[in-house]
Amino acid sequence: MAAPPKLVLVADDDPQVGLLVRKVLTQDGYAVDVYPDGGSALEAAERGGYALLVLDVLMPHKTGIEIVQELRGKADPVPVVLISSFSGEEVAAAIQGMSQVAFLQKPFTLADLRQAVAKVLGRVPC
Repeated sequence: MAAPPKLVLVADDDPQVGLLVRKVLTQDGYAVDVYPDGGSALEAAERGGYALLVLDVLMPHKTGIEIVQELRGKADPVPVVLISSFSGEEVAAAIQGMSQVAFLQKPFTLADLRQAVAKVLGRVPC
C-alpha cells in the first residue's frame, strides 16, 4: 500500500499563483491546501501536519515572513519556499540564518518552483 502524499500548504493572495502552485505540486504527488491570506494560512499551519509551506511574502493579515517567524518560535521548523515579486536582497535580510528556507522571485518557471521545493526538502531536483 502506497504512503499518503505529503501535505503542502500554499498561501498567496493572487488566486492564479495559488492554483498554478497547486497544479504543479499535485502533479508531483503532493496533496495541497491553498489559502488566500496570511491569517488563514497561519491558523492552518499551526494545526500542523504540513511537510512544506509555500508562502507569498506580501499578503493580507500576515506576511509570509511573519508566518515563518511565528511558527519557528513554537514548533520544529517546517521547510518553506517564500515567493515574492520583491528582489531576493530585500527578503534575504529577513530570512538570514533560517534553515530550510528558499526564496523564489516572481515570475518564476515551473522548473524553478520544483527546484526550490527539492532544495528545502533536501532532495535532488528531477
